[in-house]
Amino acid sequence: MSFRTAAIAALATIAIGGATTGASAQQGVETYSNFRWANISPATCLMDARTAVNAAISGFGLGGMITDEDTWYVEAGTEDLNLWVYCVADDDTPDVDYPGAKRVLVVINVNTSRPNVGSNIRDFLAECMEFGCPAMAPVTQAAERIDWVQTATRLRGNIGVRYSYICPALGDTIPGTVWGTDVYTDDSSICAAAVHTGAIGTGGGLVIIEIAAGQAAYEGTVRNGISTNRWSSYQGSFRVIRP
Repeated sequence: MSFRTAAIAALATIAIGGATTGASAQQGVETYSNFRWANISPATCLMDARTAVNAAISGFGLGGMITDEDTWYVEAGTEDLNLWVYCVADDDTPDVDYPGAKRVLVVINVNTSRPNVGSNIRDFLAECMEFGCPAMAPVTQAAERIDWVQTATRLRGNIGVRYSYICPALGDTIPGTVWGTDVYTDDSSICAAAVHTGAIGTGGGLVIIEIAAGQAAYEGTVRNGISTNRWSSYQGSFRVIRP
C-alpha cells in the first residue's frame, strides 16, 4: 500500500462526513469532519484550501491563528481550536503529480473545545471548497467571551462592521432584554438576540453581529423561546449573522 493510499484510508476512517466525535484525549475537545472526492488537481485543491482557511480565520474572527502549508494540507491552530483542509491525490488517477491530475480527496477537520463553533466553521470550509467562499465581511477582532446581558451599545455608529463573540451556556442565568426582530436595537442582549434569530441555542456558541443604522420601528416576536419587544425609533441597531 502506497503512502497516499494509506493516508486516504486513515483519513476516511476519522472523517465521517458531517459527523461530530470526541476525538481527542483533551477533555471537552470535539472533532467536526467532512470529506468528499473532487475532480480537481492537487495544486488547485491546495490553493482553494489556503483561500478557505484564510477566509475562515478572517470571517469568524479567529485571531492569533498561524497558517502552515505543505504538500498535503493547510492548517491553522490555537490552543482551543485547530482546523485542517487535507488534499490527498488518488493513487489510481494517472499522472497524479501533474497540474492536470484529477480526483483528489478533500478532508476537512475542525477540532475545538469552544461550544457550537466547530460545525459552523466546518460547513463554511466545505462550502468554500465546493462552491467558493460565500461573501462574508471579516470581523474586526478575535471572538470575545461575553455574558447574557452584554449589548452592542458601545459599537454604535460602526455601520457594516462585524464583531464576533462567544456566548456561554444560559443555564440558570436570566438573559438580557431584546427589542426587535432580525434587526435589534443595539441595547439588546447579543446572546439572547442570537438565540431569537436561530444562530445559536441556549447552549451558547459563536455569534457574529453586524452593526446597522437606527430604525424607525422594531417589531417584537417570539422565536426559539425568546420573546422580544416592540419599540419605536432608536439610534442604533445590529443584525445577527448566520454563517
